[in-house]
Amino acid sequence: PMRAGHSTIAKLLLVCAAAASWPLSAAEIALVLPNSFRAYLLDAAGSHELVPEWTTQARIHLHAAMVDIVERDPQFKAASMPALSDEQRAVLEEHVALFEANAQAAIEMIRVAGVAHKKHERAYSLGSGLAFLAAAGIDKAVLVSGSQTWSTRGRVLSRVLPGALGRHIAPAGASGLLIGYIDTTSGDITWMHAMHPVRGGDVRDAGGAVRVLDKLVAQYPDGLIYAQH
Repeated sequence: PMRAGHSTIAKLLLVCAAAASWPLSAAEIALVLPNSFRAYLLDAAGSHELVPEWTTQARIHLHAAMVDIVERDPQFKAASMPALSDEQRAVLEEHVALFEANAQAAIEMIRVAGVAHKKHERAYSLGSGLAFLAAAGIDKAVLVSGSQTWSTRGRVLSRVLPGALGRHIAPAGASGLLIGYIDTTSGDITWMHAMHPVRGGDVRDAGGAVRVLDKLVAQYPDGLIYAQH
C-alpha cells in the first residue's frame, strides 16, 4: 500500500504534469510605431513655437524607451518595422493622428461626472486600416503621442512677478502624453492611458523618457482612460 507521504507526492506530480500539458498563451507580437510627440517653446509674449531639435530628441528617446518596455514585458515580443510602401507609411501617420483624436475624446469623456466608471464599457477603434500590419504577423501596434511646452526665462519671470501681487497668472506650458495598444486586425484600441501634465522626467533626455513611460505603463492593464477587458 502507498504511504500517505508517497500519495501526496504522487498527486503533486500528477498536478504538475497536467499543468505542463496546458497550452500556454503565446506572447503577442507588438510593433512600436513612430511617435508624433511635439516640443514647444513658450516665450514671454505667450507665443508657442515648435522646436524641431527638441521634438526630434523627444521622439527618438520616447520611441527607444517604449521599445525597451515592450521587450521587458513577457506578454509581448517586440517586432521591427516591416518593409512598407509609401502609401502604407502614410496610413501609419494617419492612424497616429486618429489615435490622438480618439484618446483626446476619451479624456474629455471621463472628465464628465458619472462617466468615468464606464471606461470599460466604451469601444474605441481606428478601423481596419492597419490590417497590412496584421498580415505581416504583428498583433499589436503601440502608439505614443502628445506634446510638451517649455517656457523661456522671461516667460517664467512674467508669471512670478504678477503672482507676487496676487494677480491671475496662466500656466507656464501645457503638456500631455498619450499611449495606446491597438489590435491590428480589428483596429480596436484595447488599452489607453494618459499623463497630464508630463511629469517624472524630461522626455528630451533618454533617462527621462524611460522614467516617464515606465510611470505611465505601470497602470497596465487597467487604463486611466480606457481598458478593454
